[in-house]
Amino acid sequence: MMQYKFIDGIVRVWSYLDRLMMYLLLQHIKSTFKHIISPLCLHLTGPSVIKRMTAQIKAALNSGHYHYVIRADISSYYASINHKILLSQISQHFNDPIVLKYLYDIITIAIDYGGQVFLPTEGIPRQSPLSPFFGALYLSALDKAFTNKKGIFYLRYMDDCVS
Repeated sequence: MMQYKFIDGIVRVWSYLDRLMMYLLLQHIKSTFKHIISPLCLHLTGPSVIKRMTAQIKAALNSGHYHYVIRADISSYYASINHKILLSQISQHFNDPIVLKYLYDIITIAIDYGGQVFLPTEGIPRQSPLSPFFGALYLSALDKAFTNKKGIFYLRYMDDCVS
């Protein structure tokens, strides 16, 4: 089982082999993203998407079709992700027992804090190469709610959305 530890009570550090395993797992499941994650969730396409997103938002605002703007940011997003919900979402999209085991282990990893071991039920580690995918999947219901809604412009980058 992969483990990460607190250093100075704040930062979690994955070992090189853990990070390599997570990177390989990410490469293995990446082709499924287009079937799982809404095209309105743009952070998985990389940082170069920011210019394109900004242009889309400016065009929407200049079109005259929209009279109100809502910009939302979820406070402590990664720390507030409920494991039970995320694990349920993962099991809906993956049926390979090996992939499921590794994804479950990464999400439910125990935390060693000065010799005390905690099993949190919320939060995903920020340093995992899979965290952006977990974050995208967790808010997929929000993306679905705004998909193809007439008169509504919607985009999301991580936990920030504009509507």
